[in-house]
Amino acid sequence: MDWQRLFLSPQGRIGLKDFWIAWLILFVAGIVLGMVPVLGAVIGLLLIYPQVCVYVKRLHDMGKTGWLVLLPLALTFGLLIAAFVVGGASVFAMAGATGSPDAGMLAALGSVAVFLLLILVVNLGFLLWVGLSKGDPDTNQYGPPPQTAVAGAF
Repeated sequence: MDWQRLFLSPQGRIGLKDFWIAWLILFVAGIVLGMVPVLGAVIGLLLIYPQVCVYVKRLHDMGKTGWLVLLPLALTFGLLIAAFVVGGASVFAMAGATGSPDAGMLAALGSVAVFLLLILVVNLGFLLWVGLSKGDPDTNQYGPPPQTAVAGAF
């Protein structure tokens, strides 16, 4: 397996070492692109596909369907909606009760922080589950056990 197949193909399986190397490369690329105002955001969106490919192949190695990659995405989306709803309700409730918009904003920040923490826990938990679980030692429905994809690179 080569770099192009590692990042651009959801087919097949990858082992733990290849997953963490690919994840680290994408993580650093995301940080660097985050420093570039507009172009970095656009290119950062393009990194979603390689990230999905890496996760799907790792899930395949565990004998799981790649569709599980949608689970943290759906939970994150739901928790963000809940954060906006609860945060907005906090602003109106506290501002109306105290007559101070500052109290409403503080209440909103507290409730939104709880949801953001839940989002972090969900995504970190998924990363650790995918990144630390052992793969199937034998051939499964997604192919034979993975060979190290990036062995020749280091």
